[in-house]
Amino acid sequence: MKTYNIFTNEEDSLPEGKADFLLLTDGSLNSKLEIEYLQHEQVISGDKLPKLENNIPNPVIITRAVHNLVSFSALEGLALDFKNMDAKKIFVKGMSLGETYEIKGSFLILAHNFKTIPLEFSEILNFEILNTYEDKILIFLAGFIMNASKRFHVVLAGEKDMKDTLIIADRLRETVLQRVKHNNITLVTSNSNGLSTLSYIPHAIFTNFSFEASDIESLRKSRTVEASISYASANKITNQELLEQIEYLIYMM
Repeated sequence: MKTYNIFTNEEDSLPEGKADFLLLTDGSLNSKLEIEYLQHEQVISGDKLPKLENNIPNPVIITRAVHNLVSFSALEGLALDFKNMDAKKIFVKGMSLGETYEIKGSFLILAHNFKTIPLEFSEILNFEILNTYEDKILIFLAGFIMNASKRFHVVLAGEKDMKDTLIIADRLRETVLQRVKHNNITLVTSNSNGLSTLSYIPHAIFTNFSFEASDIESLRKSRTVEASISYASANKITNQELLEQIEYLIYMM
């Protein structure tokens, strides 16, 4: 299991040191269960957490498996509510958290469980236009990385959603007279699609983890992009070690 740069295909990695893991959630019951499992390796409330989603392990199972092999400096969850908030207030709320989040380790892995849809961007992007977007979490994330990247390294994992986050933050730089410290951000993704629209070349990586050797037949053709897997790779955890830990957690649920 190795990690490579998306643009050069040369071996690459996350920063050295321990990482905090922060999961931003929509506050639903399932979100509560995910945070419980992430932190305690069990669902305290007694409800059941889905093991698989489209034959892919629930992301919190993968993250917990990584934690069991090479611990995070913190495993945290935060429920967000954007009710009655416009785009600018959401962005400022994200900036506030980015300014005040207390980092425990050397860098932060940031994830979310909101359901998002691909966005289409016009040449001009401002808060008025962002008010028409349904995916408020991406506006919050853009605000967060705007300030957090000045203080510590932030790792984002995802496909179109996290790329859209980078684009929103980049396009708003003239509106808010501020820009992300892009050399303090890493995107974990499977391809470079859409990244050419940024005003800078981002640090983007992928880790070639595979489920093909799994004893669980439904997992063998699964593919997933998780920053926690790249964290395991950076800490010399092998594909087989991580796969066995994921399978163990699935069997024990």
